[in-house]
Amino acid sequence: MTSPSSKLVAPGLGLLQTHIDWDDMQRLCESAFGTEATFGQNKSVTNISLGKGSCSRLALINPDWQNQQDKDLPKEFVVKIPSIMNMIEINTKKAEDGGSFWAMGEEVENMWEKQCRKLLNTECTVYDVIKSTNSKNIKIPKIFATNPFKETNDLKGNIIIEFIRSDDFRIEDNLSFEEFKPILKSIAAIQAMGSKFDESVKNALLPNNEYEIFATIFPEETKKNIIAQFYEMDSGSLPKNLIDKLAKIIDRLLSHEYLKEIDNLSGIPKIFCHGDFWPSNILWKGREVQAIIDWQTSHFGALATDLCRFLPCAMSGRERREKLADILSTLHRYMVEEMGGKELYSLEQLKTSFDHMMPVKTFIALLTIQLYFDFDREKLKPNNIEIVDRAKEKTLALLEDTIEIYEKIHGTIDI
Repeated sequence: MTSPSSKLVAPGLGLLQTHIDWDDMQRLCESAFGTEATFGQNKSVTNISLGKGSCSRLALINPDWQNQQDKDLPKEFVVKIPSIMNMIEINTKKAEDGGSFWAMGEEVENMWEKQCRKLLNTECTVYDVIKSTNSKNIKIPKIFATNPFKETNDLKGNIIIEFIRSDDFRIEDNLSFEEFKPILKSIAAIQAMGSKFDESVKNALLPNNEYEIFATIFPEETKKNIIAQFYEMDSGSLPKNLIDKLAKIIDRLLSHEYLKEIDNLSGIPKIFCHGDFWPSNILWKGREVQAIIDWQTSHFGALATDLCRFLPCAMSGRERREKLADILSTLHRYMVEEMGGKELYSLEQLKTSFDHMMPVKTFIALLTIQLYFDFDREKLKPNNIEIVDRAKEKTLALLEDTIEIYEKIHGTIDI
């Protein structure tokens, strides 16, 4: 690991081991809030991102404002700071149990050094655009300041965001179809918003960067470890024949070529996507959406991207299967409404994109469940039987559907 101040991905000497310290934060707030108020002796910072994200720290700042005068300043706010310290801490915890999850090393660090900058700058662009729109179905927190990276040696890019207290939505939790409808409205509104972007905004966005990220963080050894952990998951209760099939296709599911193929299906238009649209990137009040966050992987790509990312994580296997036709037709209808009666894509195009994208995203959801329960083993205690049962139902359904939908498109997997 390099010295604390030389690389964005290295531990820093600032807040939460980032490269932004209290003096930097004071200057940032003077600019963001237009104030001369200073931080007090009781100022504090809390990491609210551990277990929720891999390439940024979310620093909850309590500034203990002094000399505030008549200025109405937030008592708390969040600063999003690019960093892979969360990823390192998750790996450390896994290593204590004799395993590892994310591949690390010089190649991975170099990839994240580049990607962290691009991701933050993309999110700054998207937030600035959303602030200028008035869509009731795209809710975001108040953005106090976007501070993109301007130079390659800049270590202090960040976004200063309103703090909204959010209820938990855990990976074993489920929405009903009725509760899912506002999510579909948000997806449709995001797609419609992208259709109105001018060329300057489109040029500022990244292409789909999953190609490069997956290729780097899932080397051969990591993929072998993932499959081995599926064989052992829940004391080996998952069907061996399905894991055998998953082992046969994992290389393709995570390959640059396959992901690019899905993004460029013949006759299927590319649509603006949030890019990482899943329950952890929603701020919830009960089961209502307060705000959508983490727009850092927004891009133009496969039109079913956001639906396939959210759906496997947010519904039970049973309801997802029973309501799938309704889910697809409802999203298409909402999109037409958002477009004022025009179609960005047909229902058949949506179904085609969904079938190609879904095995990738169900697999990612399986990884999320695996990581989540490894990270928080308290959830697996016998007194949490309801949580465990919901997680088991979702896990088995995701594994079954990864294989079934893949075979529907590509034929039987020989084992």
